[in-house]
Amino acid sequence: MYEKSIANRVSLVQANNSRVIGITLSTKYGPVLVLSVYMPTNYHDDESLEKYVETCGEITALITECDAVEYIIAGDLNCNVGSRFYGHLEEFMADNRVACSDVKLLSGEFTYSNSDHTCVFWIDHVLCTKLMDNNIIEV
Repeated sequence: MYEKSIANRVSLVQANNSRVIGITLSTKYGPVLVLSVYMPTNYHDDESLEKYVETCGEITALITECDAVEYIIAGDLNCNVGSRFYGHLEEFMADNRVACSDVKLLSGEFTYSNSDHTCVFWIDHVLCTKLMDNNIIEV
């Protein structure tokens, strides 16, 4: 969903993965890619790790194929700082020049709690390129 007044500046991005959906938004700085993602869950097996790395690769391919100058990647990344997937997320962020904006802005927060509230994690994130992270881009 987006504001009707900017509809002529929004284009859908074709993703070949049901875990990723996106748009590009034309701005005065150039196209901005906005992706919503639902990354694989860590089931502590090789298959979940392979799916996580594969999905990171598919997002990187979308970024590479798109002519966007900046990007925002947001959603359930199923990755807490220090978790099994975190090293792969850090590598993905470095490769795609994005920062974890939410972690920079907040501390001690969580987006997941187990049913008895004895375990909390911060697994939902917003990753942004530098201009987006610094709120410089205007539509």
